[in-house]
Amino acid sequence: MLRLLPYTLILSVLCLLTSCGEDDYYYPPVKLAFLTATTSIDGTVASVVTDDHQRLTVADDKSGLDLPSYTSQRIVANYEQMPESDGIRLYGAVKVVCPTPLWKNELASQYKDDPVEVISIWPGNGYLNMILGVKETTEHTFHFSETSKVLNAHDARVDISLHHDAHGGTEAYLQRCYLSIPLEKYEESTQAASITVAFSLNTYTEGVKTYTVDCPFYYVNESTR
Repeated sequence: MLRLLPYTLILSVLCLLTSCGEDDYYYPPVKLAFLTATTSIDGTVASVVTDDHQRLTVADDKSGLDLPSYTSQRIVANYEQMPESDGIRLYGAVKVVCPTPLWKNELASQYKDDPVEVISIWPGNGYLNMILGVKETTEHTFHFSETSKVLNAHDARVDISLHHDAHGGTEAYLQRCYLSIPLEKYEESTQAASITVAFSLNTYTEGVKTYTVDCPFYYVNESTR
């Protein structure tokens, strides 16, 4: 049986830099962003690539992420430039759900479209990123299902729907989920500079909605150092 990527709702609260202390507490100038992280031999994050194509060396990894060595992982993280070095310091971080889309027949027997709330959707560095909200309190399973595609020399289009299984959880307060659709595999079949993604998902208040987004293929990875 096909194993789908499980996503447990520990992502609802990122470790944002707040403090209950003195009024003159110094808050570092941090940024919160989707990043593509590369790890070193001990699993700490060695470098990240931002969605505006900047490669940044991680001089101090305080993210607490448990990652394999020498791997690439999509994350959302707080980070700041360290004035005493050329690198950055990572603070609170979480893994992004980022499975390669499967053709619809591969998900047919397991496909579910439990609702979500759309907070934001946007393209960046070869991905279609999204922040979604869910109300259930149990573990959630997500994947992406291709329903149709056109890939030729000068045209790239794909229809993708969200597989979301809430496993019958009880509704509670809204929690955030971070997902990215990797688009690299589509670039191999076209000379187009971008791909048009029609992304469909079921929502709590408006039923099934489709977002059509033009996503540039350009991305930075380890081979483009």
